[in-house]
Amino acid sequence: MNTLIICYGNTLMGNDGFGKAVYDALPQSLNKIFTHQLLPELLENVAEYEQLIFVDASIGQGETEIYEIEPDNSDTANMHHLTPQVFLSFLRSLYGTTPKAYLCAGYFDSFELDKIDDDFGQKVTKAVHLILSVISVA
Repeated sequence: MNTLIICYGNTLMGNDGFGKAVYDALPQSLNKIFTHQLLPELLENVAEYEQLIFVDASIGQGETEIYEIEPDNSDTANMHHLTPQVFLSFLRSLYGTTPKAYLCAGYFDSFELDKIDDDFGQKVTKAVHLILSVISVA
């Protein structure tokens, strides 16, 4: 299955750099991009893919996880920063395509300037394993 991994986050805000760290840790042979945030400008570039995996940090408790997501246009108020679900909704509306999609989320207590949790590296490693397992099943 033709898969694109979209990693994103703000590397200046400590744990929010999770997406970039996962991007760097993934094998170079994979189709992957890094961006600071999901933007409508990315839609055209991803329309050809059958499967998308979004990678982002989230505030909250829990283990790094990956789960399937569906298009949802209920939160379209901010066009300069899209959720993966709204991104998928726009992709469906504009290009008539709805790829299979997953969100790989790493959970952290905070996004403080230059502060990274002690288990940051473990969460990145787990994310890479989860992503590779989804790709190998596809």
